[in-house]
Amino acid sequence: MSLEPKKLALLRILQILKEYSDYDHPLTQERILHYLYRDYGIELERKAVGKNIELLRDAGYDIISDRRGTYLAEREFEESELRMLIDSVLYARHITPTYAKKLIENLAELGSISFQKKLKTGYITERLHDAKFSDFFYNIEVLQEAIDHERKVSFVLKHYEQDKQLHPVSDAPIIVNPYRLINLKGKYYLLGNMDEDSGIVGYRIEFISDLQIRDELRKHITETELGKYTIDEFISGHPDMYAGNMINAKMRVARYLFPDLIDEFGKNFSVGSVKDERLSKWYVEVGICAGSWELFHFALEHLGAVEVLSPASLRERIKRYVKDGYKDYFPEEK
Repeated sequence: MSLEPKKLALLRILQILKEYSDYDHPLTQERILHYLYRDYGIELERKAVGKNIELLRDAGYDIISDRRGTYLAEREFEESELRMLIDSVLYARHITPTYAKKLIENLAELGSISFQKKLKTGYITERLHDAKFSDFFYNIEVLQEAIDHERKVSFVLKHYEQDKQLHPVSDAPIIVNPYRLINLKGKYYLLGNMDEDSGIVGYRIEFISDLQIRDELRKHITETELGKYTIDEFISGHPDMYAGNMINAKMRVARYLFPDLIDEFGKNFSVGSVKDERLSKWYVEVGICAGSWELFHFALEHLGAVEVLSPASLRERIKRYVKDGYKDYFPEEK
């Protein structure tokens, strides 16, 4: 056996601890020697293992030794963090089965062997993921390049139709000023603008095809609605990425609904008392700046617990919608 492999013993012991050890699976020095020889062909004396472990500790690695053995206590990711990342990939339907499987395997390798053995996710990816979105990661790379270089993009936008297949929305590609990529509620969006107005639209990236970067510079962000707000304010105001401007609104909201209100819009809203004493125990008045369509859907979803007080245009739109829906379900009543 040459001396060269022994010079790598320090690195190999660290790799062995990363791969095989954790709090529930400490390694004895004999076991470390076993893996050194089996996996790397390195033979060491037992006392040399202890010296190398001390060197790794001196280098800043959080390695714990107790009566059970030795294990790496701190990793780049905790198991709970890896599980969260893996679940994010697993339930992201826009990632193809092959890519999802590869990503999960890469993430799993950041954990120990025991962690990898506990993962039983491979069989689920085929059922959850849609192979139609094969351009998804390519689109992300191209869009980010366009954003970095402040260039316009063109693409064909698709949507689902009655045959449950994706079809182009229009015959010709659309030209968009791209500003930001965001992941919201497990869906990836491009925040972009068309030259005709200042509004911002969230385009689902998995519904984009034939993507190209154009030579023209994009419109400056200050000429769009996104330039009026921070990105956090904009996302909080558009939790569902519906098209539509941000508006200032007042609503009467049932107190029990606050978890839903915060889940949907964040905490950037004001709270005041209801003037009517009969209602003040159960309701509060909320002042909020958010997308008009998001407010419209939130009020309808929680009809009876949310009443839009202003602006009058939004209140009237809700009244018409509720009235038309009532006629659909109670056609016999006038």
